[in-house]
Amino acid sequence: MGLPIIGNLLDIQDEVPIRGIEHLIDRYGPIIKLNFLGKERITIASVELLEELCDEKRFWKTPGDGLASLESKENPAEKSHTGLFSAPTEEDMDWQQAHRTLMPAFGK
Repeated sequence: MGLPIIGNLLDIQDEVPIRGIEHLIDRYGPIIKLNFLGKERITIASVELLEELCDEKRFWKTPGDGLASLESKENPAEKSHTGLFSAPTEEDMDWQQAHRTLMPAFGK
C-alpha cells in the first residue's frame, strides 16, 4: 500500500526507477499493486501474464472510467475520441481502423 500521499515512491527509489519496480517484483512476485499519489496501479512482469490478461475469450474488455468519459455527455449515442483503447468492442469501426493502422508496426 505504501505511505499516505507518496504511496510506493520510496520503494522504487533507484537511479533507474524500473529497477526499483524489478526489486519489488523479485520480492513479491509477478503481479504487484503500486500506489502513487493515491492512485493504485497493478503491474505485471511477464509477457505470458500479459497474453493471459489480454485473452478476450476469458476477460471482457470495457473501457475504464477515463476512456468512457470521452463519450459525448450531451448525446451518449454520439461517440467521440474512440479508437483502439477506448472503443467498447472490436466491432467498433474506429477500433478496426486503429487496429489496421497500428498492427503493421507491432507485427502479427
